[in-house]
Amino acid sequence: PFVRDSQNVKNDSQWPVNVEMYGSARLDMWVDSRQVESFRNSLELLYPKERNPSINTPLTCNECLPDSNAVGDFGLNPAISRFGFTITGADDVLCKTKVKGFIEGDFYGRSDANVGGYRLRHAFATLDWKDIGALVGYTWHPFCNPATIPNTISFNSGEPMVPICRVPQLQLSINLLKNLSFVSTAYSEFEFTDDGPSGDSHIYIQNAQRPGFNFLLLAKFPKFLCGIGIDNHEIMPRLRTSTNTPDNHEISSFVGSIFSRILYKKFVIRGQVTAGGNSTFLTQIGGYAVKKIFPDGQQSYTNINYWGWGIDCDWNVSSRFQPGIYFGRTQNTGTNSCSVYLDPLNDNKPIFYGVDSRLDFIYRISPRLWIYHKNIHFGFELEYTKAGFGPMQNDGRIKQVDTAGNFRVCAIAIYSF
Repeated sequence: PFVRDSQNVKNDSQWPVNVEMYGSARLDMWVDSRQVESFRNSLELLYPKERNPSINTPLTCNECLPDSNAVGDFGLNPAISRFGFTITGADDVLCKTKVKGFIEGDFYGRSDANVGGYRLRHAFATLDWKDIGALVGYTWHPFCNPATIPNTISFNSGEPMVPICRVPQLQLSINLLKNLSFVSTAYSEFEFTDDGPSGDSHIYIQNAQRPGFNFLLLAKFPKFLCGIGIDNHEIMPRLRTSTNTPDNHEISSFVGSIFSRILYKKFVIRGQVTAGGNSTFLTQIGGYAVKKIFPDGQQSYTNINYWGWGIDCDWNVSSRFQPGIYFGRTQNTGTNSCSVYLDPLNDNKPIFYGVDSRLDFIYRISPRLWIYHKNIHFGFELEYTKAGFGPMQNDGRIKQVDTAGNFRVCAIAIYSF
């Protein structure tokens, strides 16, 4: 670490700033048994691809045709290597405020075409008083508590069964009791965004002209952490129809979540349950679909709901060896009524925005082993993920489900500094 007098940026020599750099060089290696849906060219696995051609399409005897996705892949990728800075020392003695800042990035890129390019992961500051705290900037969504994120070898960290998302936010936390706090957050979207007519984009929440809101009760004890919260955000998928008629229909979505971490002897157990609708920005399977098309071309929308859960466990056998296991499941639960519009001009398919209109469920189990030696870490994991696919009905549920499974063997090597 080094100390720089903040007089260079603020004419006040009584505010020394301590900047400490950290980071890691990382290489991910994997082998899949079939083609997968993923981010960054299979680096971040979500679920196996559906059989192609699918057995429930109108074509005849697709069961007899070869599955073009039944071929595996192999990869080596250093894009998760990262570096960051922790900034401390600029405390406000007069207001008794403790100030801390973080900036972190990696080479994950902003798209598959840009993998290897720089990506901002965190950029935020925290201000702590005695019973009140504030956070301003870009970091984890309140449902993604770092203490409860699964410790998987795979970079997916248990998604899409559990939420993984970072958002630009304004957050205020108030200590209600010694171990209980209330956290309220107003947020927008940046990298993790909703889907819509223009693809994945933050313009939908911006056009709705209000931030998303999250309210959370968080209990912290030395060996136990638990949070329960509710989230609401609203989007406007489009501003006009194909004939330039104004279309200002919006859709509002709610998501609830409970998460916890338990430390018991040599075990660390993490768990989370999430349910709601349209949570693409949380990397969840719930999306939304067109509910009705009006004579002038305007569209109204309905949420496609889901629920998901994940449980993760570490066993600290020694300071060097840490076996663990993750398992989870997520399920499409449809809408609250038969309200999904099925397009008669497109084989009665829905006009859907989200991960995949044909996705019914995903479940995963992945045992692993971490090996630690000073600043060098190795990880090995066997991950099995299975998904169900079929046509969406007008109640948003999936029928005639066919399944596909994938085995992934992955290993990583990390040098931290």
